[in-house]
Amino acid sequence: MEWLKQADTTGEKFLLMFVAIALFVLVMGVILFVVDRISRPPKWVLVLGFMGPALVGLAFGLVYPALTTVKASFYDANGETFVGADNYVTAFTEDSFQQVLGNTLAWTLLVPILSTVIGLVYAVLVDRTRVEKFAKTLMFMPMAISMVGASIIWKFMYEYKAVIEGLAPERQPAQIGLLNQVLIWLGLEPQQFLLDGPWNNLFLMIVMIWIQSGFAMTILSA
Repeated sequence: MEWLKQADTTGEKFLLMFVAIALFVLVMGVILFVVDRISRPPKWVLVLGFMGPALVGLAFGLVYPALTTVKASFYDANGETFVGADNYVTAFTEDSFQQVLGNTLAWTLLVPILSTVIGLVYAVLVDRTRVEKFAKTLMFMPMAISMVGASIIWKFMYEYKAVIEGLAPERQPAQIGLLNQVLIWLGLEPQQFLLDGPWNNLFLMIVMIWIQSGFAMTILSA
């Protein structure tokens, strides 16, 4: 039963997933069965019955991993020797770690803030326009597309074909990426949007903002 604590193989991971789903269904079935059997259950019983499993799931799925991560941050890479705040000193002093922290901060602050602001502004403008249904359709489209589909679409948007040295412009590989093709029409050089830093991080954030702003607009205009 060691796979319950540490599933290594693909089979063990799938088995662990099915066991977790079965336990969730079993626990919820028992709770709903007990609550339904009580003729006039107190409010705290109903609250505990419906919110209890969710709180337990949050505790084991979010709170417990967060606490174990904080604890592990005070140990070395092997998790055996206590090193105190050395890991934090390294993270806040070395340039490579500071870049990671800066990217993480940008993703956790800019993406939700810009998504909410854009969704709010668009929801207000949509409610006041005569083409409300058409305008809402444009923002509902990101929700109708899966993350995988949206990623493929944006990959084609950012697609880059390397320029071959010494080859005439008319014989260069055709740029199938929409943004690079626009740059060529403007007489500019194509760019590697997903590789050239530090702007590549911004272009990736635009994808997430585009998707999440659709969710924000839907909620705010409901």
